[in-house]
Amino acid sequence: MPASGKKEILVTGAGRGLGRSIAVKLSADGFLVRGCARSEGELQETRRMSGGRVEISCVDVTSRGQLSAWIKKNTNENSWGLVTAAGIYGAIGR
Repeated sequence: MPASGKKEILVTGAGRGLGRSIAVKLSADGFLVRGCARSEGELQETRRMSGGRVEISCVDVTSRGQLSAWIKKNTNENSWGLVTAAGIYGAIGR
């Protein structure tokens, strides 16, 4: 467990829709949530809706490099789960 005593969860697509709802709910339930999406403005709204409890990062999950870097930066022995709620259309990894 992290020093805060919270389990850590990553959420893709945290800027809106299902991803946002999951990120806000999990943070309200006491999880340390790190969310990503492409839109800074949408992520800021997610942070606001969570009372500042969701940590946010702008990441394009269709970019393997960006996604891999975000996961590596935000996972450790305290990581507990990953929610993949980002909607992806088209080819990945280009």
